[in-house]
Amino acid sequence: MLLDEPFGALDAKVRKELRRWLRRLHDELHVTSVFVTHDQDEAIDVSDRIVLINQGQVEQVGSPDEVYQQPASAFVYSFLGAANRFPVAGNDSAVGFSRPHETTIITDLNSARAKGGVTARVSRIHAFGTSARVELQAQNLTDATAAPQYFEVELTRQDFEALELTEGRPVQLVPSKLRSFDLAKAA
Repeated sequence: MLLDEPFGALDAKVRKELRRWLRRLHDELHVTSVFVTHDQDEAIDVSDRIVLINQGQVEQVGSPDEVYQQPASAFVYSFLGAANRFPVAGNDSAVGFSRPHETTIITDLNSARAKGGVTARVSRIHAFGTSARVELQAQNLTDATAAPQYFEVELTRQDFEALELTEGRPVQLVPSKLRSFDLAKAA
C-alpha cells in the first residue's frame, strides 16, 4: 500500500486519530506500506522503519527509536524532533545538538556552571499544565549582522517556577547532553 501525504489537509486532532487507526489497521492486516510524509511525529507514530532522505540521498534507515536515539548525521538529529544547536569548542567544523529537555537554563550568569554556555534572552514562555516551554534568542557576538539563533528548553513546572524567568531576561544555556557531528566528514 502506498500512502503519499494522506493526512496533509487535515487538522491536528483528526490527523492524530487517523494515525492511531492506520497503525491498528496495518497491524491487523500485516500489509507492507510505504507512507510518505514530511511530518516527523506522523512518521514515528505509524512506522516500523523510517527512511530519512536529504537532497535525494538516504541519510539513515532504522526503527523510529534507532533513528531518534542514534542519529547518523546532523541532518537526522535536527530533522527528528526539536534540537538546539551549540558550538563545539576547539572544532570549527563540528556542531553539537541537544534536545530541549537536555538543555539547562542558568540564571546566575557568574556561576561556574554558566561558563562555556551560550548567552541568550528569554523571548517567550509557554507555561501550561505540568510543563513549561521556554523560547530563547541568542545574538552572534562575533557577527552582529548574523541572524539570531533560537533555542527551546522544556522544563517541569516546578523547575520553571524555581527559575523565576521573565521575557527579556538574560540567561546562559548549557547542554546537559550534547551529541556532536563533524560536518567536514559529512561533506
